[in-house]
Amino acid sequence: MFLLTPFSEKANVLARNAIVAAKEAGSPYIVRLSVIKAGPDAPTANTRSHGQTEKDLAESGLPVAYLRPHYFMQNILGSAQSIATEGVFYQGMGEARVAMIDVRDIADSATKVLLDRSHAGRTYTLIGPDSITWNKAAQAFAAALGRPVKYIPVPPEAVADSVRKMGWGEWAAGVLRDYSAAYGSGWGDFVTDDVKKLTGHAARSIEQFAREVLGPALSR
Repeated sequence: MFLLTPFSEKANVLARNAIVAAKEAGSPYIVRLSVIKAGPDAPTANTRSHGQTEKDLAESGLPVAYLRPHYFMQNILGSAQSIATEGVFYQGMGEARVAMIDVRDIADSATKVLLDRSHAGRTYTLIGPDSITWNKAAQAFAAALGRPVKYIPVPPEAVADSVRKMGWGEWAAGVLRDYSAAYGSGWGDFVTDDVKKLTGHAARSIEQFAREVLGPALSR
C-alpha cells in the first residue's frame, strides 16, 4: 500500500482513516510518502502533520517504510507563466541553499521500496544531488530555455499574500510562508545519497530537470 495524502489541513485525518482501513484489510506492508524532517517540532503545520502520521503509523503495528522527500523541483512549474512571459520567478527563500529533488527520483525510489518488504522499518530521506541557490537554478533554466531567467527573492509574507490571492486559503498561506522562512534560514541545506542507494542511479540534477521538464513544458 502506497500512502499518499494531499496538501491539506486534514491530511493527518485522512491518513488515520487509511491506517484503520489497512488494519481491517489484513495489515498490508505500507510505504508512506512523508516530508523531510517530519516531526512535532518542525517549522510548518504541514511538516508537523506528517510527523503526526508517522507517529500514528509507528503506533499501528503495521509494517511501514517511510520516504521523506525534499522540496520538489517540479514546484517551479507554478512559476512557468512568469518565466515564459517575463523571464523571472519569485521565491521567499532568499539566498539560502536548497537540495531540491526531481519527483521522478521519488517515483523511482518508491518503486524499489514498494517491491521489497525488507525496507519495512526504515526511513529514507530523498534529496537531489546538490544543495543549490535559486540563482544557480535560474542559470540552469536560462541555459535550457536559451534566454535570460532571473530569480527575484521576496519576503515570506509576500509568498503568503500570493497564495491567498490564488484562493488556496489561510492554512496553505501560512504553510508556504513558514516553509519559505525555514528554507531561507538554511533548514533545507543538506544532502543524502539515499536515492542512489535505492535506485542505483544518482539523483537528477537541476540542469536535467530544466532540460527534460521545464524546457518542454514552456515550449508547448
